[in-house]
Amino acid sequence: GYLGPTIPSDNDNAVRHHVVGMALAAAAAENLERSAGISSYSLAMGLSRLEAGTLVIEPGGTVLIDESSQASTDQLFRLIHHLERANARLVMLGDPRQKQSIEAGGMYATIAATLPETVVRLYETRRQENLEERAVLAYLHDARANMKDNYLPLSQGSREALLRQGVSAEFLDTLKSPKDAVDWYYRNNRVKSFEAAEEQNRAAASRYWDEVERALRNGADPTKATLIMAISNERIRELDTAAIDEAIKRGHLDPSQTVEFGKRTLLVGQRILSRKVDRRLDVLNGYGATVVGVEEVISSYEVALKGGSPYSTTRVM
Repeated sequence: GYLGPTIPSDNDNAVRHHVVGMALAAAAAENLERSAGISSYSLAMGLSRLEAGTLVIEPGGTVLIDESSQASTDQLFRLIHHLERANARLVMLGDPRQKQSIEAGGMYATIAATLPETVVRLYETRRQENLEERAVLAYLHDARANMKDNYLPLSQGSREALLRQGVSAEFLDTLKSPKDAVDWYYRNNRVKSFEAAEEQNRAAASRYWDEVERALRNGADPTKATLIMAISNERIRELDTAAIDEAIKRGHLDPSQTVEFGKRTLLVGQRILSRKVDRRLDVLNGYGATVVGVEEVISSYEVALKGGSPYSTTRVM
């Protein structure tokens, strides 16, 4: 991909800059390519192509890594080797306090801590519509970074950004401990507590389908209406079962319309999530899909294994 100044397309003297994007997951790389307009790859794919010579970073180009805290030290070391050969620049985006690399990592956080002059920090939050909620989230984010202190204040950068966005100084001054933030979530119906896991699962499934049905009524995409997340695979299975039971109760799924897929029994109309990358099927990890059926295809080939061995034979594969 190329990034350059906004100039007329017929300007032959335009200076264009070679930019390649990378992210840990293939789906994240696809999103980066779509949103930024630059050719992007998963880190594994990008490194493989660089080492095979099928991807070339032009001299003076730039490689941009999204969610850099998830990149391992080994991946970054290999990438920097190619950047040095091309005299190229590395731009790393992310939050050093977010999810870290599964492999040995921490380089991104180390760079941010030891070379502060190279870091551009973004303090303004846009994801939350409620201004007070932006402040609460910023407080928890900053407090986690300063747990060694008895008093956990907002960083100066966060405070100034929130004031610019319209959050009152009086409200910011009420955030003196993590308990203040949690209390705000409870008061504003952002957090609910339950006595038993089964009760929690049913409530989460009911809320999920409420949001899906609201999206359907409004003509919106129901697959983007809401998301249920859990801390472990066991909890995911429990919530998945609760959501399917709720869908059957509301008439969205028919328990008699089943298909066998490997060791699993799925319902026609059930939403599933891919957990692997299959380039042959153009499927990436994290892709969602709706079950419409299973087509069983059986093919047999007679293959004559010929060679110098006296045991050559014909086998059905």
